[in-house]
Amino acid sequence: MDQPTDQPGQASQALAPFQMGWWGTDLGRYRACDSTYCFYAYGSLPPLPPLDGSLSWLGALPDELDQQMASYRNPPEERGALGRMREDADRLGLVLPAAFLRLMSSSELQDRIPSCTACYFELGQRIAPCPGSPQGYALRFLNDQQDVLAWYLYLAPDGGSCVLVSPYALDGEDGDDEPPSAQAIAAQTRVCARSFEEFIYRFWLENTLWFKLSEGSQPPTLTSDERRYIAHYEGQGAS
Repeated sequence: MDQPTDQPGQASQALAPFQMGWWGTDLGRYRACDSTYCFYAYGSLPPLPPLDGSLSWLGALPDELDQQMASYRNPPEERGALGRMREDADRLGLVLPAAFLRLMSSSELQDRIPSCTACYFELGQRIAPCPGSPQGYALRFLNDQQDVLAWYLYLAPDGGSCVLVSPYALDGEDGDDEPPSAQAIAAQTRVCARSFEEFIYRFWLENTLWFKLSEGSQPPTLTSDERRYIAHYEGQGAS
């Protein structure tokens, strides 16, 4: 993977002591990537439409893609104990975002989100103090199949939240005898979205686009939102 070099943004300064950035895949000819994941400066990403927390945009997958994803999904009973996370949040005085609760309480909604790198939804065992953050907490919710990256809901005592992505186990669940230093974590962990729904929307849209742009021989049929997303890269000059 490339080394992240993005500068801190307003959300990262307010919500977490990490810089902002996005680890993602290629988008066909519109955005290049020569590895499983590549790092993209947050400011280079296409803007997102207004989101209201309802996840109403999250439609069912086409049957063929749904069947393709079925082999990568873990059973609903293995996706973690949301009730225990609610209890942990109440005990710690933290607020779980409504969109997070809506998605993580529904395996049906989770199954509408494809992943070209076989990522899967699974909650961590606990809401853990976030390394490198004096007061913040991290809750893992999405995992790369090969443990290259994991995504965490970052929760602040003031009720704020954002999404972090890191190659490290921020919840301390990897069993390493020598955990990484705070400096190493800070160097590799990024705020990848200012809100949970923003992350889910971008992750869903980019993965949906990947399958449309990278598989099949026919020109893909794109939605208006998908066309706007890749038009952002056409305007920058597709690589």
